[in-house]
Amino acid sequence: MELISLVILCIIIFLASIMGSMIGGAFLIIFPAMLFFGMGVQESIGTNKLLMIAIGLSSIIYYKKRNINLKSSLPFIIVLITGVVLGSLIVIKIPENLLKIIIAILMIIIAAIILIEKNIGVKEKKIKLTKTRFLLWCIRYAQEI
Repeated sequence: MELISLVILCIIIFLASIMGSMIGGAFLIIFPAMLFFGMGVQESIGTNKLLMIAIGLSSIIYYKKRNINLKSSLPFIIVLITGVVLGSLIVIKIPENLLKIIIAILMIIIAAIILIEKNIGVKEKKIKLTKTRFLLWCIRYAQEI
């Protein structure tokens, strides 16, 4: 990778990590940027997972400020860890061309949800937890790990 590409990618990662520590979703910016600058799909996924560990450390700050309830988060953590392990075992066996298609479809779905649900995070509202919403939540947070 050329030096200028590396510098630009580092700037993108820096800005996305700030956003990721605040609201999540850094993967949606960092991953395509890595692909754009010529990294392979598997390498981009692996590197993103490593970066997400660092971004995830921001949860320590939230925990210290008492913004995380571990008891209510436990079911999500268990499901998340199970999904991450299973997903990692599956993704390393998928051919790169097929993986590109799967990732593109998932990113389009996530983008559509963000565009359709214009008030995400704007005001608190009580929603009924359906199977679809739970699945989408798991997909979103599995990408963060």
